[in-house]
Amino acid sequence: MGDSQHEAATIYDDGVAMFEESRWAEAVTAFAEVIEFEPSDTELLALAYVNRSTALSQLERMEEAVADATAAIDLQPDDIDILAQAYVNRSIAVSRLERVEEAVADATAAIDLQPDVDILAAAYVSRSVDLIFLERTDEAIADVTAAIDLKPDDIDILAQAYVNRSIALSILQRTDDAVADLRIVLDLLPPTHELNRQALALLG
Repeated sequence: MGDSQHEAATIYDDGVAMFEESRWAEAVTAFAEVIEFEPSDTELLALAYVNRSTALSQLERMEEAVADATAAIDLQPDDIDILAQAYVNRSIAVSRLERVEEAVADATAAIDLQPDVDILAAAYVSRSVDLIFLERTDEAIADVTAAIDLKPDDIDILAQAYVNRSIALSILQRTDDAVADLRIVLDLLPPTHELNRQALALLG
């Protein structure tokens, strides 16, 4: 590995450390430096775009997040998980931009790749949001149920999945089932958690 490639990899690792500490703006800067190196390692470059897109979404910079996820997809990395995560990231960002049909298509592309279970569960949860918006409620319930089955021990995935499913069940006037899902969320999370507060609000 040449000096510039080694430096890019080192900066990437620094960016990941910032990312894991939710230091989003600093992570964006670090990944931008990696991208400026134009490393010959396609997967490293794709990962820099993918991770920067996540950080940009956290900073509510959705158009930039879409552009980065698209850049990662265009690189067509051999690693299916990197490609799938790029589709998930773009799905989330375009959903926030109210481009729900595109969001469903991207989440579906991620699911079709059959990536790592963490990414697959995230894709199902992401797609469920937009399916609810499109009034494809039964499909949304199937998606969140799949996510719950995939990650039964992941509290974050479970909580979001149960909230989403409760919304879909309420639309179908299955009130008892919706309430049961919301009570699971309350049991999973501390009172200060955003999803706990959302569950309480939905319970009325």
